[in-house]
Amino acid sequence: MNYSRRGNPCPVCNRQKDNDCRWTNEAIFCHLGSSHRPPTHLKLGDTIQLKGDKWALVSLSAGYDKSAFLFKPHKEIIPLTKNRAEREQQDFDYSVRISCCEFYAKEFLELAQKALDVLEFKSAPPDELKNSFKFIYSAESKGLELIQELQQLTPREERLKKYLPIVKDLNKQLLYQRKDADQFRKKQLGEVLSNE
Repeated sequence: MNYSRRGNPCPVCNRQKDNDCRWTNEAIFCHLGSSHRPPTHLKLGDTIQLKGDKWALVSLSAGYDKSAFLFKPHKEIIPLTKNRAEREQQDFDYSVRISCCEFYAKEFLELAQKALDVLEFKSAPPDELKNSFKFIYSAESKGLELIQELQQLTPREERLKKYLPIVKDLNKQLLYQRKDADQFRKKQLGEVLSNE
């Protein structure tokens, strides 16, 4: 950070008498003093030319004591072309898809653990047994969907790669758990299952 001082004037107001103005290549804090100050006619968004570069006024009350104008390098706004807008929308959609997939993977890990930790079917009370079946069937179904999504996304997304083998392994265990649940329901409870 550069400070205004003798021999090193503020690029905006030329202050040299003290170090109230500060700047870097990315920002200029020009102090609103009694003898030196930024041009008073400037409004937010206005630009000034400094050593061949344009700087935009982005705040009228910056700095720790809110008594400085803040200037940042001006960047031209490039109008969105249809192709660019579509590409940005696709990138955004893909980013959302990745985040959702990661969220569902974490959610699945919890659900799968609940399904695998259910009580022994024979000793479980009826309400507990009903919940156990719900966890098992729900977890297996979600796991199968999640595997498909992960297989599509992991080749391009490093942070999802760790989930695929874990989800596959849990789903394998859930398959056996679901088969046990089906057998118990048929043999012990006398149910006729719709998938038969």
